[in-house]
Amino acid sequence: MSDDIETLKASVVDRLHGSFSNLERAISGAKERLSTNPQVDPQVVERIMQYETVLTKQRSIAAELAENFAKGDFKEVARQVNIINNLSSMIIDDAKQIIIGLQESSGFDTGEAENDDVEWKNNLC
Repeated sequence: MSDDIETLKASVVDRLHGSFSNLERAISGAKERLSTNPQVDPQVVERIMQYETVLTKQRSIAAELAENFAKGDFKEVARQVNIINNLSSMIIDDAKQIIIGLQESSGFDTGEAENDDVEWKNNLC
């Protein structure tokens, strides 16, 4: 693999892993905050916990992506990046709906949710 391709691969993979770390921190924080609040329906916490499964799948796809980079299969790399980004968007959109629902139903204080959302978006590929 040429040096340019190797550098691009490292950049993409590093950005993905950074995004995953940010997403993981946000998921953990949301789960901790929501699971300790008696106002929050346990089904909401279960939805948040499902994000961890999605994140695991994203990491698996990223490992395949690195292999496809090494093979030079850039069409598959692009497809995998798209899947990873769409899964992240799905989590963000669902989290927004949870926050809106909590605010509307109980006046639940979501704290820094808007700032967290901006951070998630800024760290996605």
